[in-house]
Amino acid sequence: MAEISSEKEQAPVKRPLRYDHPHVGFTQYEVVNTSEYCGKIIIQKGGTTVPAHCHKLKHETFLVWSGRVKMIVEDRSFVMNSGDVVSIDRDTIHEFTALDDDAVLIEFSTSSTPSDSYFVQKDMWNKVNHRSKATIDYDWADVSPATII
Repeated sequence: MAEISSEKEQAPVKRPLRYDHPHVGFTQYEVVNTSEYCGKIIIQKGGTTVPAHCHKLKHETFLVWSGRVKMIVEDRSFVMNSGDVVSIDRDTIHEFTALDDDAVLIEFSTSSTPSDSYFVQKDMWNKVNHRSKATIDYDWADVSPATII
């Protein structure tokens, strides 16, 4: 196997973008977001809710990695545990609440754009995204909870 002899030849390694949304208790780590697909790690604080919303362009699938999550999809309410998966079609109103402790969800979806989130409560978009900025200036070892690994 050939050795990599210069930095220019090394694979492009980067960190996930972190978005903090303190008004609704979640932090998301955008691992990848291309024109075809997106992958995120979502940490939802226990007892907090991502409010009812839908996406006109994005189809989402969520895997609960750890914790318990109450998911409401349209008029159905159910509890998801570690290892459970749910898919959300486009134009489907959904919300989720981390029960008990923090929950970690993995999101697999089509491409994600902030302008594709339509909240049932009209003023919620500004509340959710208030002071939310992408950053790579964090220590991955401090990502909580440790159950991600």
